[in-house]
Amino acid sequence: MKKIDKPKIKPKIENASINGVLLEDKMYDFLFENECCKRVIENIEFNGCAFKNVNFDDECIKNVDFIDCIFDSCNLSNFYTSAKLFLRCKFSNCSFIGASLFDSSIRHVIFKECNMSYVNFSSSLNSVFFYECNLSKGRFFENKFQNVIMDKCNLTDTEIYKTKLDGMDLSNCNLEGIIADINSIKGVTTDLIGVSYLARLFGVNIKL
Repeated sequence: MKKIDKPKIKPKIENASINGVLLEDKMYDFLFENECCKRVIENIEFNGCAFKNVNFDDECIKNVDFIDCIFDSCNLSNFYTSAKLFLRCKFSNCSFIGASLFDSSIRHVIFKECNMSYVNFSSSLNSVFFYECNLSKGRFFENKFQNVIMDKCNLTDTEIYKTKLDGMDLSNCNLEGIIADINSIKGVTTDLIGVSYLARLFGVNIKL
């Protein structure tokens, strides 16, 4: 596993309201917490910012880059993003239920203990770590994976197509009901239970 760079955030950053702050091209070093985003935010960059217990409406973020940002206990359910940059970000205990991340560049990002059921990924993921995330019933379609780690994740009924997982160790993940094409799962490492789930994709039953 290659090193995944962590967000670079100053020890002290200024408190602000995401609904009240005057938005500029770049927003540096702000803390937003305990509020619901009720405005449309577009064509800007958040850099060195922290979001804690913020509820993002599914239509409030458009063409926004997040660099060196942390998200703690935020609600991004049904969040939709396209052609965005997530660089050196960390999401902890966040909800991504039904979220869609299309045509985005996701680099050096950590998802920890996030509920990402029904999530849709179709992006470029480089140096991304999913730890104890619920990815059940999610869909990974035409993604570019490089140094992507999934540890103790729930991949029950997840669909994976045209997304090469070659070299990934999924032995600590739940693969029950997973759906994938052979080119995507070729080269995956898993345990005997995981092998039995993968074999069923091709009509092979294994006695354990």
